Amino acid sequence: EGGWVTAVAIDGVAVVVHPSKPVKALGVLQLRDVFRGRIADWQDVSGPAAEISVASLESGSGTRNKFEAEVMEGRHVTVNAVVLPSDQSMVDYVRTVTASIGYLSSGYLTEAVKAISVEGVPLTVETLVNRRYPFHRALIFVTPEEPQGDLRAFVAWALGAQGQSIVGQKYGRVK
Repeated sequence: EGGWVTAVAIDGVAVVVHPSKPVKALGVLQLRDVFRGRIADWQDVSGPAAEISVASLESGSGTRNKFEAEVMEGRHVTVNAVVLPSDQSMVDYVRTVTASIGYLSSGYLTEAVKAISVEGVPLTVETLVNRRYPFHRALIFVTPEEPQGDLRAFVAWALGAQGQSIVGQKYGRVK
């Protein structure tokens, strides 16, 4: 039905590993095999011998939905995956479990985890803006009708130079 929708940022679904992992990049097919449990050891993807600990976000997560649609072709990750309730819990898990791999919204990236390149494309604000990074999505504002008053002023600010400057610190800008 009705409603008003506008994109305010471009988010990336980052694939993350422990910072000590030498793995810097994986292809989509490798990721699918890792997250399905078909590749179970880091040595099979140019890492040191160690069992891979797959981490996934819980059902209902928009980030999980995007990851499963893009990487898993709609299938779920391995039943052996550690299921986590939030992007922050993913950061906490991956930074402490050296054999782990997971995914999260680019807005949660910190130095505590390492985002790996996908299909040779690193996750950067630039690769989100130009849509080169394979796992991207719009972050949107949705309202029942076109915003008026203070809400309209806020949306205008978010889409203006100052708002987009803040957005661009962690996400791709839309303007």
